[in-house]
Amino acid sequence: MPQFCHLAATLGLIAALAPPPLRPPYVQRARAPHRCARTRLRATDSTEELLALRKPMLVERCRERGLPVSGTKAELVDRLSSSKAPPPPIEPSRPPANPADPALADAAVDLLITEIVETQRRNESVSPELLGSKVDQLLSKEGAVLEAVIARRLAADPRNVALANAAALVRGYVRAEQRLRARDVMREILRAATLGAEYLDACFGDLAEAGRLDAPFRRYVDDLAAQQAAKPGDGLLDRVIAIVRDRVDAEAKAEASPELRCLARALRCEDDAATRAFLEPELATSLDFAQRFEAYVASAAAFASSADDGGGGGLAGVDRVQRVVAELRRQMPV
Repeated sequence: MPQFCHLAATLGLIAALAPPPLRPPYVQRARAPHRCARTRLRATDSTEELLALRKPMLVERCRERGLPVSGTKAELVDRLSSSKAPPPPIEPSRPPANPADPALADAAVDLLITEIVETQRRNESVSPELLGSKVDQLLSKEGAVLEAVIARRLAADPRNVALANAAALVRGYVRAEQRLRARDVMREILRAATLGAEYLDACFGDLAEAGRLDAPFRRYVDDLAAQQAAKPGDGLLDRVIAIVRDRVDAEAKAEASPELRCLARALRCEDDAATRAFLEPELATSLDFAQRFEAYVASAAAFASSADDGGGGGLAGVDRVQRVVAELRRQMPV
């Protein structure tokens, strides 16, 4: 079962970069009800958990909850213990691009380039608002729609200088927008990393689901790594960049296969109830997928049980997933 060697390695990498939850005293970002139980909001932190934190962390918690940050550690703990308001959720500083229908995006981009050509011919400036009004279409399919339109237009009129200038302008805008969005994703990751491994794991999961760990973000991380390599060594930053690169690669591998993606996320659930809550809507979407996933999990479980050399370490918990899948399948048509 060579494919499960790859599966175990991928899940092992995810587990290594995001250790099992230790129930740290933080309030998790709200999610849909079917997500794993470990991501549910907690209204308060226990006094024991708060006492285990250092004073700078308690100050940060108070600031996040809008509470006064002055006083002794005991006063901060008492203030947080009596507070029932959860901290504000982490939200992206720039909204991710909305998926655009490729055919509609193609037409919108074509019209935009025509409008830019006409604007430049009138010796007028192209306003940022004009480009911003079509940003989702320009970023559709990671910029592939834009490149297809440009290639088609230039092939039909290769000597059109105004068209070439318009294409260069739009390409520059798209690159800048992709870089800004990639920078915002990196900021979200770094902020989550300061809150602990469990929060970082949830952040990566959210970003992967939203499609924000895309090719432009991977290029941004590669550029950061190249820039850092040319500078005097900064061990901490180098390690952060390496972790992000490895985790993005792991998420990309998990997303490449629907079965692997589903299994990877089911393995992150902490118990049968959380696993069932996650898998039930996933398997209900398609009987064909449910059958394929059941067979996939069975093969993964067989591989994990036979891997006496430790190769199935990344599949810890697969027996739980297999048990829940079997229960759900008995409730579905054959």
